[in-house]
Amino acid sequence: MYFDYEKAFDRVRHKCLLQKLSTFGIHQQILKWIANFLVGREHSVKINDSYSSVFVPCSGCPQGSVLAPLLFLLFINDIGDAIPDGCHHKLFADDLKIYRSVDSVSDALELQAGIDSVEGWSDENWLDLSGPKTVVLRQGKSPVDFEYVVGGNPITPSREVRDLGILVDSKLTFEPHINKIVRGATIALHHLIRALPDVDLQLFMTAFKTYVRPKLEYGTEVFNPHLKRLVKRMEKPQRTFTKKVLKLKKIEFRSYEHRLQICGLDSLEHRRALADLRTTFKLLNGDYDLAPNALFQLPYRHNPRLHNRAVYKPPFTSASQHAFWNRVVNNWNSLPASLNNIANVDAFTAFARSLDSSQVLVDPVFSSFVA
Repeated sequence: MYFDYEKAFDRVRHKCLLQKLSTFGIHQQILKWIANFLVGREHSVKINDSYSSVFVPCSGCPQGSVLAPLLFLLFINDIGDAIPDGCHHKLFADDLKIYRSVDSVSDALELQAGIDSVEGWSDENWLDLSGPKTVVLRQGKSPVDFEYVVGGNPITPSREVRDLGILVDSKLTFEPHINKIVRGATIALHHLIRALPDVDLQLFMTAFKTYVRPKLEYGTEVFNPHLKRLVKRMEKPQRTFTKKVLKLKKIEFRSYEHRLQICGLDSLEHRRALADLRTTFKLLNGDYDLAPNALFQLPYRHNPRLHNRAVYKPPFTSASQHAFWNRVVNNWNSLPASLNNIANVDAFTAFARSLDSSQVLVDPVFSSFVA
């Protein structure tokens, strides 16, 4: 469920916005300053070298201003208070998710009540919901086939939803997302090779790390695949790039692993394991506003065979058995005891990169790759 951000302030009078801001205890002088920033300002729209006629909007914030996103966040800050206790919610900017376990019709009705409460809040605050972006994603097998509605219209069911740049599918395989980013990375690497035909190998690798690899590595803690075919699919762009570049530079190689050595690269599977470990360290080190026991089971006594930051897998279902908090435990606990002396994430990153691949990744798929 998304709010229509472009219309957000067009429907809210400046006076209403300022009244809501006053509930945060903002000093009157600051409220006057914000009012002077918003009210009575002349605007025009520029397209290339052409300008529209000057107009004075009666509502809204100047597009692209630093203050506009902050005012929007303050404006929607109380939406969670409107959602009933039976429903959970997550809110990031204009992206709102309402969810709950649905095992009966009464559960579905409670979720519908949560949707109704958001609709009521949006009407009260003159903030439209974006109908085309409001969808239902069902995960797992539910005995209830319920048609949810918003604004009197059925909400479209979907098999996948884009959430903060990641496609989340109903089966939590993340295969649609992996297919999408692999396609994007493959297109980018071919463009790169065509654009840089005469540069040296080092510059090729720098360009790859800058323009291609980030497409494959954003948010891997969420979707790091466990299926062998998806691990290989994720690795394919780098395999293709190293092969084409070394052939272009007329450098002989024996295998993919040999190409990685020549190019000074790690396998992408290895790098995803490092990302998992780095995130685990930050969780246990208190760098996130999230208690470690929210994800892991913490030991009640030290196991002398492991380092003193060892964790254990929480109870899990078939849907969550490959989630980050289960997937990372074996790799994390296998790290050497010298981990005990590391105090910050930079030192941990250097420590993890210095380890042999077998110490970072206990059960790699990479070992079965062919050239």
